[in-house]
Amino acid sequence: MVNPLLEYKIVEGSGSVGSNKVIAEAVFQKCDDPNANGHSFPRKVLAAAVEEAKENIRNRHFLGELDHPDNIKDVNRIATVSLKNVSHLITSLDMDGNYVVGKFETLDTPNGMILASLLKDRIKTGVSIRAITDQDISYGTDTINKIT
Repeated sequence: MVNPLLEYKIVEGSGSVGSNKVIAEAVFQKCDDPNANGHSFPRKVLAAAVEEAKENIRNRHFLGELDHPDNIKDVNRIATVSLKNVSHLITSLDMDGNYVVGKFETLDTPNGMILASLLKDRIKTGVSIRAITDQDISYGTDTINKIT
């Protein structure tokens, strides 16, 4: 499961005028348990993906979107982040036992402002790391799609 209680902790909220930035930490994924899409990620696969993502995280290149893409059958879209939909920057990802945990900060983009408002109002939101692993994922469809 991906953070079944949809819990997160706000580490810092900006009081700056014109900024709605929020820094939060959350469980991104639990190893070996099916997520909301019915797919489970082995610990070995997630640990390797987290390690591989570290350079992009250090370089502030690990962006996220407010929502999943509409068409989950579009493998290329599932595996990429659309800049027009970006809402947050993942600033850390680590393994903590069987969990992938991390921090993210909302951006001053339209979707980032929406996400920050939801977080500040304590609305339960989930996080996902749909595009960081290289493995076969079915996402509840009849065909297997390769995500990289």
